[in-house]
Amino acid sequence: MRTKTILLILLFGVFVGGLFLLSIWRTDGNVHTVELREDGFSPQEVIIEKGDTVQFVSKNGTLFWPASSLHPSHGIYSEFDPREPVLDWSFSFEKEGVWKYHNHLSPLFVGTVIVGKKTFDVQYAFSCDTSGGEQRQCWQETIQKTLQETGIADAFEVVASLYNSELEFARDCHGYVHEIGEEAYELFAAGKEIELSPKTSFCGYGFYHGFMETLLLTTGDVGQGREFCKYVDEQLYLQKFGAAAACYHGVGHGAVDGGDPRVWGNVDAMIAPGFEFCQAFAETNFQEYLCATGIFNAIEILSIDPKYELEELQKDPFSLCHVQEEKYREACYTNMIPVILRIANNDFAKAASVIEEDIPQDEDYEIRNIVLSGLFHEFLRLHLSEPAALKEAVTLCRSLKAPLHLSCIDGLSGGHMKYGKPDEEYVQGLAFCSSGILSNKEQEVCFEHILSRLRVWYSQEQSGVVCQTVPEEYRKLCNS
Repeated sequence: MRTKTILLILLFGVFVGGLFLLSIWRTDGNVHTVELREDGFSPQEVIIEKGDTVQFVSKNGTLFWPASSLHPSHGIYSEFDPREPVLDWSFSFEKEGVWKYHNHLSPLFVGTVIVGKKTFDVQYAFSCDTSGGEQRQCWQETIQKTLQETGIADAFEVVASLYNSELEFARDCHGYVHEIGEEAYELFAAGKEIELSPKTSFCGYGFYHGFMETLLLTTGDVGQGREFCKYVDEQLYLQKFGAAAACYHGVGHGAVDGGDPRVWGNVDAMIAPGFEFCQAFAETNFQEYLCATGIFNAIEILSIDPKYELEELQKDPFSLCHVQEEKYREACYTNMIPVILRIANNDFAKAASVIEEDIPQDEDYEIRNIVLSGLFHEFLRLHLSEPAALKEAVTLCRSLKAPLHLSCIDGLSGGHMKYGKPDEEYVQGLAFCSSGILSNKEQEVCFEHILSRLRVWYSQEQSGVVCQTVPEEYRKLCNS
């Protein structure tokens, strides 16, 4: 009897202890382990509950950096980011969703953490009517599903739809089409024919950035990169000249990804591999120039994140450009425009003043005109949905010294094309030219910018149709 009593007490203690441990598990969440191995993350996908913790461990002792998509901004679930290389790091997931991640030091290693399987269909069922990271993740998943099920062209149709309906998506659409490019590379590398269309130009040609970045991280093969750009040219030459140019730009962009923490803080060391690759890759001076624009575009983007220790570039971006070889300076200056705008707090008058004063007087005079034009492209990015703001911008242009005044008008014209509604960029652009707020000379500059570049954006057939919609005296510009 006494033995039975002792056993009952022990069993009761085990039961109570179990309840206690269960209550701890429910409160603090379960812990799941993901290992980084030689061939990537294992397991590549884990399904957990809200509040659970995932411990990321380097199996072979190599530093790594598990972080949320998109690369390199990690913006979809910004808290999911150790913000430095690690050997062992844990993160508790407090947001339901399908959270894709990558190794920032080797972005081809990817994985997925699915949080809250019981509350929604694992693949894509949670609503995009949410906000913040969940909404961005939903957009990403919708594009990815379309890409996998019906192809690249349809994925870009989703991009166009979201661009027109979601302002927050439009502001960061470059990153989403970047991922379409990554997927396209996998198909290309497998020897499959990929369907290219003029829509690959959407959102600042991010498709080509993603494609080339993945190619370079995978193989570093100059020949394969050149082969793809030629493939693009062959596929899209009759439809859009700008696609091949964007491909060469994407090479430079992909060559500078910030993956090596040993050179962070040293901007020259970070961009040097890009120049080496561009010089080996390019067959013409123009191709090398386009490749260089990608290098400076990439380093400007990286400089935003404090982890790259490029604070000086954020304070005085043109200092980098002053010391470049002459053939690279214009590419550098134009790609530092976003930094100049941040320094000026989006005050375009102040930003224009910086360009006028900080680009040396003995520099090629055309460079300042080109950079100023590029600055006012960005005015449209910030004010595309505010037609009234254009009058203020034109007044600002007229306050600048000649010939910067007309370069400013040129920039406003080009901004409509760069940031306008996908596939219909010319509509608002030509409306600006004909709006009546421009003088005769300004109107001519506007029409010249748009009409002379129609073939960069559209097929020969569509360019001809657009050209017939403008006043007859300007139609000759279509072939200039």
